[in-house]
Amino acid sequence: MQENGKRRILLNLASNARLTKNLTFEFAVSTMFDRDENNGTSIESMRGWLSPWTRLTDDEGNFVHVATSQTVYEPLLMSGEYYAGKTPTDWTYNPAADRKYTDNYSKTMNYRVQGGFEYRTNWGLNMSAKGQYEQRRYTKHVSYEPESFYVRNLYNTYAEPLESGRYVSYFPTGGVFSNEGHTYEAYNLRGQVDYTMIKDKHMFNALVGTEVISATTEADPKVTRYGYNKYTNSVLTELDYVTKRNNIFGVSEYMPFEKLGSLSTLEDRFFSVYANASYTYDDRYSVTASFRTDASNFQAEDVRDKFSPFWSMGASWLISNERFMQEVSWVDQLKLRVSYGIAGVAAGKQGTSSVTTVAVYPGSLVYSGNEAFNTIAARGNNTLTWEKSRTLNIGADVAFFGHKLSGSIEFYNKFSYDVLANTTVPVISQGETSMLLNNAEILNRGIEFTIGSDLPVAGNLIWSGMLNYSYNHNELKKFGYTGPYMPVGPAYVVGHPIGSVGVLKAVGYTPEGYVLLEGKDGTQEIIMDYNSSHSMDYVIPREGETFNDSNWAYYLGTLAPTSSLSFSNQFSWKGLTLSFMITGQFGYYVNTTSSDSFSPASRNSAAYSKRLDKALEVYDEGYANQTSYSELPLYTDSNVDAFRSGETYLATIGAAMYFKSGFVKGDHIRLNEVFLGYDLPENLLAKQGVFSRVNIYAQASNLGLIWSANGKMDPDYPLGSLKPMPVFTFGLRLGFKSW
Repeated sequence: MQENGKRRILLNLASNARLTKNLTFEFAVSTMFDRDENNGTSIESMRGWLSPWTRLTDDEGNFVHVATSQTVYEPLLMSGEYYAGKTPTDWTYNPAADRKYTDNYSKTMNYRVQGGFEYRTNWGLNMSAKGQYEQRRYTKHVSYEPESFYVRNLYNTYAEPLESGRYVSYFPTGGVFSNEGHTYEAYNLRGQVDYTMIKDKHMFNALVGTEVISATTEADPKVTRYGYNKYTNSVLTELDYVTKRNNIFGVSEYMPFEKLGSLSTLEDRFFSVYANASYTYDDRYSVTASFRTDASNFQAEDVRDKFSPFWSMGASWLISNERFMQEVSWVDQLKLRVSYGIAGVAAGKQGTSSVTTVAVYPGSLVYSGNEAFNTIAARGNNTLTWEKSRTLNIGADVAFFGHKLSGSIEFYNKFSYDVLANTTVPVISQGETSMLLNNAEILNRGIEFTIGSDLPVAGNLIWSGMLNYSYNHNELKKFGYTGPYMPVGPAYVVGHPIGSVGVLKAVGYTPEGYVLLEGKDGTQEIIMDYNSSHSMDYVIPREGETFNDSNWAYYLGTLAPTSSLSFSNQFSWKGLTLSFMITGQFGYYVNTTSSDSFSPASRNSAAYSKRLDKALEVYDEGYANQTSYSELPLYTDSNVDAFRSGETYLATIGAAMYFKSGFVKGDHIRLNEVFLGYDLPENLLAKQGVFSRVNIYAQASNLGLIWSANGKMDPDYPLGSLKPMPVFTFGLRLGFKSW
């Protein structure tokens, strides 16, 4: 949008020097200065209240009032009996006119210094010591001038009536200013020794090293100042936050008070010692092994328990180098490989901690007399450890016909354990019934394959392509939470994938227009309240119940793709290059009702009119004549009292979010990018002495779908969401000859 912008300055310097025959020193400095301005009104913020036919100016080009959810009800605003001509300042709003009264910007300064020594011998031993220091400072400033709608709205809201019928504001004159920021500081030190030995048919390589990483983030809380004068950089008047006064609507309330956030410091420290070794015999048989032990300050309370060892080993056989393959000339490479190992991820960086942590909350005028108070942020878990995984990989690499065709295939089995999950604990445990503990197990099993080509098609026409496909089976094997959960909607269910969803089966309507649900046993029930909607039914694992015991929840599938595809192609002919990229995702569902819903909460969505037409069609045909469910019902003489009472209609809308009919297949294939370029031939470039290369190109991206399984919508951008526009780029690349 207009009034938004980004400016960035990058400064990079790198140098290296040979201090002795074997010793080198390298040094680099990089600096970034960034300023973002966000004074415009984004489409995302306007889409909830601005229709495509809303006018921002009249026929003479003057800005007109635009009603939003933040403005006063327009008939009252424009009525002389209520507010027109009586408020302390103008109360109309126009997003285009309001931009120049807002100064919203952020600044980031980031610099990084790197350096290190490397010593290399001529007999295979190398040693290095390197380090990096980084600092980033971020500040955000938001200033609203007195003419902005934000300030005018405050000035008018906090006003009292005079005997004349006009209102006088008790809000301080001036603008509103707020600022916040954070500072990030980190260093990384690494020392490593590696050795390589090649003798006859033997090749051996080994390395050992250690690494230390420390990062600290300090956050400054947001501070808001009312009555701000930008010319003197001061607050003109202090607000009375203690006394309640009637505002312009006759409501007794305190002055606006934006709570002061807490100062926070996050320290992330990591230490590692690692070693790798590999041996190859006769360029045919190879074995590898690796070992490392890592430690993080987020792990267990005891220093000894913060460390966790990880290892892996593997082997490969290059069959194409065997003597019996020498006669098979069209095979360039045939390699089998296998590996197995244990890896880990530092747990506890979010949501839990090895020690009990305290959060500081700003004061409440009502409950704490404006004094700050503390609460427990997270109960300590002194058994907190690394999230681990055991992974088996079996694969093969092939190349044929002078590497004109190549490919690989790989099977993997990854079993993750000690995964953090919400786990039921005895109530006596620090007053909690559940905690984040290392108690979940997840299985990921799949296959990946790649096929590549570099083939002459005809004459000078060459085709290069790369096809990648992957499939993953995901399954939750263990979940320590045994308390009640709702099987309808997204849920963590043992035996199902992460991201699986349970749905309700709506089968039609009653003659009055109420929605009918059907259970697994064939029984039907009318949605009249939350109980009969079954959207809030519970399954209790500790009582032996499972997802399958719910009569009303049907397992649909997963909301995450189970397989993906990418296909890149490039055709080259006499300096002309045409390339394109196709991607696809398969094996998942998309919920359309969250953004494509006919309900009171989505009347401004792009699909509302379409859904309303369908609802009217069902209404005209009569609910008694419907044999299936197709849209939320409208009010009729028979159901209006129940719907207007609140619970019936709200229960219907809530259940409709998970009706099976609201989910569609998300499988799709997308055209991501097309590129066309031309390089001038070398015989033309040889006739002049300036340019070594002249390339003209055109590129298009965000080109949309080629195919969608649901046939009606882009699963990545459902109706009502913002879809990126196609981007077209035209350019000229020049290379210069040496003078």
